[in-house]
Amino acid sequence: MIFIIISIIIVFVVGTLVTVQVIVPALTEDSKPVPKEQEQLPTPEARTSTEPQPLTQHSSGPQLTIQKPISKLSNSDNLENQLLAEMQGDAPQAESQVLTEVQHSVEPKETVLSRLQLSLKNIYNMPSEYQAIADQYIKNMDQVYQDTFTLEDHPNMDKITSFGIALLHQYANDSKQTYLPIVEHLISKINEQLPQGNELVHLPTKWNQKYYFFCVRLTRMLAMFEILSTNESIKTICHQRIYQITPFLWKSLEWDHLMGIQNAWIAIPRLITNFLKETKTYEKETQPNHIGTLKQIMKVEFLKNIDAINLDGIWIEKSCIFNGVATYWPLVESGTFYASVFRALGFEADIDDVTQKILDKILHPSMDIIPLGLFGRQSDIRITKTLKTNWSNYQRKAGLDIGIFPVAGLGVFKSKDFAFWVRVQRWYIAGYEADQVDFELAGGWIQMRKLYLKSIEQSYESMTWQKIKMQPGVISNEDGSDDFEYMKPQKEEKANYPMDVISHVGTLMDEGRRVLYWKNEYKFKSLFGMSKITEFGVCTDNGLVVQMEVLNKTDKILKIRIKDDDAHGMEFDCRCSDSNQKCNNGFVTDGKNDSIVVNWRQVFKKEEDDHPQEVTRTTKGHMTFKFGGDDYVIESRDKLHFVIKNSQVLLAGSFEKSLSYIIEYGYKNRAIKFEFNPNTLMYKAII
Repeated sequence: MIFIIISIIIVFVVGTLVTVQVIVPALTEDSKPVPKEQEQLPTPEARTSTEPQPLTQHSSGPQLTIQKPISKLSNSDNLENQLLAEMQGDAPQAESQVLTEVQHSVEPKETVLSRLQLSLKNIYNMPSEYQAIADQYIKNMDQVYQDTFTLEDHPNMDKITSFGIALLHQYANDSKQTYLPIVEHLISKINEQLPQGNELVHLPTKWNQKYYFFCVRLTRMLAMFEILSTNESIKTICHQRIYQITPFLWKSLEWDHLMGIQNAWIAIPRLITNFLKETKTYEKETQPNHIGTLKQIMKVEFLKNIDAINLDGIWIEKSCIFNGVATYWPLVESGTFYASVFRALGFEADIDDVTQKILDKILHPSMDIIPLGLFGRQSDIRITKTLKTNWSNYQRKAGLDIGIFPVAGLGVFKSKDFAFWVRVQRWYIAGYEADQVDFELAGGWIQMRKLYLKSIEQSYESMTWQKIKMQPGVISNEDGSDDFEYMKPQKEEKANYPMDVISHVGTLMDEGRRVLYWKNEYKFKSLFGMSKITEFGVCTDNGLVVQMEVLNKTDKILKIRIKDDDAHGMEFDCRCSDSNQKCNNGFVTDGKNDSIVVNWRQVFKKEEDDHPQEVTRTTKGHMTFKFGGDDYVIESRDKLHFVIKNSQVLLAGSFEKSLSYIIEYGYKNRAIKFEFNPNTLMYKAII
């Protein structure tokens, strides 16, 4: 790697002169090879190619620019190692034996097949309702199929693949003979209607179903059947259909140049069928120039110090970006299947262990609640059933801690009394992603500030728009004319990005105080046109304290919810810049082209002097609050923000992707050096 050293003289507005040395990797001509066009050849052995290079999957969205480190590297390797050690140091050893590629290449196929079969065992629990369906299906296959598994006279791929995968895993667990004939019947029905041909590029329009069910779930089901069954005629169908849908390790139907976890979803079923049916192709496609990226996904190489933030993947600080959306859904949805079979083929994989560590960072140790939007587009706010099904061996080790995920803008606060999550907007990440079923939940993703209380956990239900607009922080039309049809995509998914974003999220643990704080300034045109929302918030063990300002640029009167009817036993206060509004009904209104500022709090102890009572703004627009007799100011400066306690700079926070730097910054005519803390992901002032 070649580096260019650049000295930059920076004069800050306050008059400080700071010299910063930047070390920038210089790309050579051969550092990013361009994939050659692949000739379509008829033989399976010829249908291989070198890996494609990363391509953005966003046809629209934010314009991305190269961002450079603030100052020179200092002990960066050591800090990165600490971050990696936190993620991987105590990862459990996989049950499946990992072999070297040399060992694997000389193993008998029967040995590897036996290991593949074992890799499917005890990693998935079949939902109880599927057993009842299976009992009926085996008695009257055609009728149950027609009644339960068709959609407009076509196979309902969502239901079929979910059911089929469950049956195959259960067969791996208990060898019950009725399961395989059912899956054979399902595969035969699908095969009857899928188009023929060597490569399937487009699905017939009349099917109108998501590619995910074909590219990912169907190929997984077919590969699992090949592993478990001895029915050669159906196994041949499985092999042919996987080849037709996934002609290359990185291409499936119209999905092309797939990277990140998507690459694993499509590549691993192809590897399995090739191992079982096409040995020469398998040997070619497992060469380093073909599966190098796949290995980096399965044996996780965290994204770090990378300029192009639109690269999807798992970041070193544990944010997960998928198709430009901050979400952990693809990791949770994958379960342990892909890692388990990849190890059985003889390769290293720890993505399942990494996922479990991330879950511990986000989940409350004893509550079955998840933040809306962070684990999928659906309205469900519970995760136990998903974990029981896809992660049957997961043992929750979550603590009552607080933390941040700077790249995603996520903050987490867990106490013995409640769980709270907040995600501030990032200009490079979609604020909301909708599909054809769930397209009314944007207010919940973006604005909801809800404390989920341990004492009433069982009363929480899945979210609908009618429930969301009654949650604190959510803005809606005063006349009830909210309409989300324009957010509904015609097919697949649709991402909606925020505009004019200024945001930060950070933690403060000072003298035993636990504080999660955030600033969230943005416009979200898809909902409120050019209206500007500015929010400052603080969460402590005593509850929430928030200030919101809404500049209404719509032609409607807006209303802002500032109370949570679920939070029994907590105290609520509201103070509004419009003295005529007393918040008695839990709402304040904002007229056309008006601006309103509202301060509200939801706390356990109303007169608790040891906790913040109010969040305010300085004349320069910085956030300020009092805690335990000390005055705190959070100052925003570009990508950094500073925590100032009683006029003394204490901490800095950043959403820079390069979290492993010593940074130096000019503040009030002096340079302050900050050292990164890999445990809090904040920078502590050291000089």
